[in-house]
Amino acid sequence: TSVTATGGGTLRDVLMDRHPIFWISNPWFIGVSAGAALVTWLWVRKFPPPDKSLAYADALGLAFFSIAGAQIAEAGGLAPFAATIMGAITGCAGGLIRDVLVAEIPLVFRQSELYVTCCVAGVALYFCLGALGVSAEISSVAGMGAIALIRLAALGDRFPRQAEVAALMDLSDELAALNVGRYAAWVPQATQHNSRPAVLAFDGDVDGGLQA
Repeated sequence: TSVTATGGGTLRDVLMDRHPIFWISNPWFIGVSAGAALVTWLWVRKFPPPDKSLAYADALGLAFFSIAGAQIAEAGGLAPFAATIMGAITGCAGGLIRDVLVAEIPLVFRQSELYVTCCVAGVALYFCLGALGVSAEISSVAGMGAIALIRLAALGDRFPRQAEVAALMDLSDELAALNVGRYAAWVPQATQHNSRPAVLAFDGDVDGGLQA
C-alpha cells in the first residue's frame, strides 16, 4: 500500500535529485497511507463497496497526485514538458511498481486502459491555462477535473472490442460481433440477497458446479 501511495513521488524525487525524499523528510506520508489502507480493508470486509467504487476513488487520486507532482516539478525549475512527465510519473508509477511486485501486468500497459494519457492531458491543460494567465488555483482544478473525467469516461467504456474477441477466442467476425453484443446487453441478476458464492470446475466444454 505504501509503495502504491509513495512510489510515484519517490521516483519523481530521485529523477529530480530532490533530497531528502518527501516521505523520508515527513514520515507522516507513510503513516497516513498505511492507516487509510487498513481502514479501507476493514470497511470493505464488512461492507462490500459498490461496483467500481474503488476505481472511481483511484481516478480522483490519480488526478490529485498528477497535478501535485507537476506543481512540485514546476517549483523545482523544470520546463513544462519535463514537469508534465514528472506529473504523470507521480500519478502512475506507484501503481506500476505495485503491479510488478505482485506479478500482475501493470495497469498502464494494458491495451484497454486509459491511464497515462489522462495524466498527460490534464497536466498539459494545467500548464496551458497557466501560460494564458489563468490563476494557479483554477488551472489546478481544471487539470484535475480533466484527468478525473477522462479516466472515469474510460472506466465507463469497458466493453471488449470485436477484433480483440475474435483474436482471443479465434472466432469469425460474425460470432465475435454476436459475443460483444451479448456482453454489452447483459445485466447481472444476482445480488447478495438472492445468490451465494459457487465453486466451478472445468469439465470439457462447460463449467460445472461442484456438488459439495
